[in-house]
Amino acid sequence: RFRGLSKLRKLEALKKAEDLDDNLLDDDVMHKLMPYSASLDIARWIVAYCLCVSVEAPDDMVSSQQWTAIVAMDKAQKSGRLDHLSQALLDACATRNRRRYSAVLDFKIRGVAERLRRKVRLPRSWDVERLCRTGTPFESAREIVDMDEEHVRWFQDLFRDTFCPTYTRDRKREGRPVPMKLDVRKVEEVQNVELWKEYGQHTGPLLAAAPGDMDGAAPAGPAPAGAAPAGAAAAGAAPSVWSPKPSDFLTGEKAAILLKKLKLPPLQSTEALLFHGTTPEAARAIAVGRFQLSKAKPEGLGGAGFYFAESCTKSDEYTKAGEDGRHAMLLVRVFLGRVLCHSDKIVDRASLLQAVKDQGCHSVLLDRAQAVNTYREFVIYDPKQCVPHFIVWYRPVERPGKA
Repeated sequence: RFRGLSKLRKLEALKKAEDLDDNLLDDDVMHKLMPYSASLDIARWIVAYCLCVSVEAPDDMVSSQQWTAIVAMDKAQKSGRLDHLSQALLDACATRNRRRYSAVLDFKIRGVAERLRRKVRLPRSWDVERLCRTGTPFESAREIVDMDEEHVRWFQDLFRDTFCPTYTRDRKREGRPVPMKLDVRKVEEVQNVELWKEYGQHTGPLLAAAPGDMDGAAPAGPAPAGAAPAGAAAAGAAPSVWSPKPSDFLTGEKAAILLKKLKLPPLQSTEALLFHGTTPEAARAIAVGRFQLSKAKPEGLGGAGFYFAESCTKSDEYTKAGEDGRHAMLLVRVFLGRVLCHSDKIVDRASLLQAVKDQGCHSVLLDRAQAVNTYREFVIYDPKQCVPHFIVWYRPVERPGKA
């Protein structure tokens, strides 16, 4: 009804609102006299009208600084530019006053924060306001957030369910026995806006493709260590192509529960939550930067790429203790897409990489579980196909007499 009024009638309506007891426009009093939703609707209506006719809102609703911030946020919303939105949000947050709470200001701040979140498609659990306060442009903002003890227990469950006490050639070469268990001590969530945006832009069109476009059949259920995916090549046969589902991995069920509890986006088809073992320093560098192809080792079985495992025990082989004795392992969201499966004991690296190109695959499964009864490893060659979610800090618990 308000939209249909003439400008004169709108001014009369606003005058009637101002003629009300001035105390009704004070947020604290409004909360006492009226339901929150109704009081906020009145305040929002008045502010929207003031923005429309370019007049300042009543002083007992917002301070002059807060009104300036509201006007700036309104302009930023209209422009839709990330830099405008983030700067307006940062300035508005600075006008908050504990002695004088403004529901309208908070409402506007939440609106801008949600606009930023949707433009970059950030997870709901990420604190957009805090990311804006990191002192860097929003598109490159990053934060490492400590998780509480309850969350640490969830990750301990994930480590327990993906622990496989298998002795490998790598452990023998390094002189590292298989630990009795991996004791999770601390978990940090990686909130890197640039990496998340880059991952979404790169994998979005691929994830949106119909499942049939990927070719290859996935296994009917979770594949335990040692089991090959349906359609995987038998030893000595030519590699085949596989399109996995999140449930096809050891991490599958626990990963789905974990992401749901933490309000993070669920895994889509051909995505997986996998482990990546490295040094504490490298884990930090990857979290605030990215995986660097220049750091990849060309002598790896799958060539110069980024290696991930569905078992925490396998990734533990590549970690080293920090000064405090703790090891670091990354838990990474990985887009696998079309997976070239290789289950032969002998890997011809040049032929494997050529097959990846010829068959248009996005990743490689080195099925050492089938070939030599150890683990399955996954290799990708584009850093935009993965985004680190967590850094897990833990201590390997050695078996008695094996320290």
